[in-house]
Amino acid sequence: MEEWCIGGDFNTMLYKEKRLVKGNSGTNRDIIEFMHFVEDMKLIDLPCVRGRFTWFSGNRTVMHKLDRFLLSYKLVDDWKVSVQRVWRRELADHCPVWLEIGGKDWGPKPFRFNNCWLSHGAFGIFIERE
Repeated sequence: MEEWCIGGDFNTMLYKEKRLVKGNSGTNRDIIEFMHFVEDMKLIDLPCVRGRFTWFSGNRTVMHKLDRFLLSYKLVDDWKVSVQRVWRRELADHCPVWLEIGGKDWGPKPFRFNNCWLSHGAFGIFIERE
């Protein structure tokens, strides 16, 4: 199975519900063709956090999710990718999007001791009990 990671501004929506429109916008044909591409390539559009839309019109009457990463199932497993993060837009009309990739398993965390614990009234009782 091939591994794919395709990201960027696809300039069309993948799902009609991923938009907020005051007025008419987009064509169903573009959406259907894009959906077929994603299905044929067996790609995943991971959920987004910190933002639902990635593109805004100048007067904010139209908002879409146009920017995204599409990944193969194998790549999601290998990289341990969980979500796409949408950051706020600064200068452009598009928001930056990036993947959140699972960290390396470094094993158990080392024990740490804070001297301030000694001043806590219940610290001695906790140590005796544990």
